[in-house]
Amino acid sequence: MSDLSTLPSDRDTVTGDQPDSHTIYYKALGNDEKELEITRKEIEWDQDQVAEHAKTPSGSVNELNSKVVISHEELPQNSDKDVLDDRANVLLTRDEQGGQEHDLDDAITLYRQALECCPPHDPDRSTSLCNLAGALWTRFHEGGQENDLDDVILLHRQNIEVCLPPHPDQHMSLNNLAIGLHIRYERRGQTDDLDESIALQRRILEFLPLDHLDRLSSLSNLANALRTQYEQGGQQCALDEILKTLWIDVVKPVITILGLKKSEEPPVLQWCPTGLFSFLPIHAAGCYDNELAVECASDYIISSYTPTIGALLTPDPTPSTKPFKMMVVVQSKDLPSTQEELMKIEQHVPNDSLVQLGIPGSPASVERVAACLSDVSIAHFACHGKQNLSEPLESGLKLEDGFLFVSRIMKEHMPNGSLAFLCACDTAMGDENLPDEAMSLAASLLFSGFRHVIATMWKMMDGDGPIIADAFYEEIFKGPDGKPALQPDTGKSARALHIAINKLRSNNVPFHRWVPFIHMGKGN
Repeated sequence: MSDLSTLPSDRDTVTGDQPDSHTIYYKALGNDEKELEITRKEIEWDQDQVAEHAKTPSGSVNELNSKVVISHEELPQNSDKDVLDDRANVLLTRDEQGGQEHDLDDAITLYRQALECCPPHDPDRSTSLCNLAGALWTRFHEGGQENDLDDVILLHRQNIEVCLPPHPDQHMSLNNLAIGLHIRYERRGQTDDLDESIALQRRILEFLPLDHLDRLSSLSNLANALRTQYEQGGQQCALDEILKTLWIDVVKPVITILGLKKSEEPPVLQWCPTGLFSFLPIHAAGCYDNELAVECASDYIISSYTPTIGALLTPDPTPSTKPFKMMVVVQSKDLPSTQEELMKIEQHVPNDSLVQLGIPGSPASVERVAACLSDVSIAHFACHGKQNLSEPLESGLKLEDGFLFVSRIMKEHMPNGSLAFLCACDTAMGDENLPDEAMSLAASLLFSGFRHVIATMWKMMDGDGPIIADAFYEEIFKGPDGKPALQPDTGKSARALHIAINKLRSNNVPFHRWVPFIHMGKGN
């Protein structure tokens, strides 16, 4: 659930008489002299310049090498904390640029020595704890050694004791510990770690004022931890809390600023979430407590998602002059309700416009389905979906002879593509380790040419497919006079899904049945 590369860490800097920090140089005092002298040369070398230095296309590693002339074993035994930290910083920076194999291990050793130089009440102890924790986190991220993760958690526990209120960085210490515990839960499955992570994120939100810049990040972390808890244990209260928290902290403030009121015909609001917010059901945010007045996002808006702003700016293609065609792919062997889903679709779509695959005599092979994508205006898939977290391009839809992968879909040009309906599990989910990479089954169809995509954020119930499909296609095949039409109005896709979800909700189904369905693309 969490991005390993985003755990905050600090790099210690050494200040002298001048405001600039220092880089440590080590040099021999002559060919025959064995004794080493440590000198300091003042240069502008702070974290921002290290980051800028790392962008240099050539020579940067050589420049760093000139600052690393002796190994840490040759450091004087009485080296002070500043010397140790500065050398560790240089080694860590060189490691980030693809330096020598042992740089990270050497930096960790030096950070440990620097920490040992800090007594319990030293004002620099928090920085030393964070330096060592950050380096260990990097090594865990690269090598997966769980003892490094255990050390990270222990160090952040110690840092919380140092950063007691009103220390301005206490919420960062709590967040670092919460993320570490969440990751360890995902590795070992110990519920105590997840429970403590959730408790820490709640504590952070209580600590931070409403206008604090880090509040949304903490909210996202809490919601994702609760989502993990819900998915693993099926606790309804966890999903309730996610939706309520999103409503109070994210959606309701937006609605208030826009001055929107409850409406039977709400406007479409386009969401472009980034980071871990991409995995949260913003569209379903609300307070659904039976003891309180129910208030939710769908009372005020119809939600539509876009993976990128650029996807909204793409001009609509010239309307196709080809006859309307719709492809329906079903997997009736494993999913009995898909046959009923097809029957519901047949009630709204003219028979001569319908291409049916996956039925007797018309197999749904990967190549045949892929070939049809370029010819149809609507593609409806009622089948299993597979999300590959390690290789997002290998996520796909299960067909009769294999999977139709994202990588295969993106090879197709779809000039007629107007709507893709992915009535399958996890079709809107990307890679949580790369949350800003807008790559999912749904997004791949958008980027390939379809202007609207209906997808799911997680697992869906097989029996819900026919209900959603029936109400959805009834709406988009409804003409201006309210009567059935021969041509669909796919521009109403977001509104049609809104109507279909309300129909499913009217059956008093639990949240997890209707929350997964989302619209992606241009809202209208």
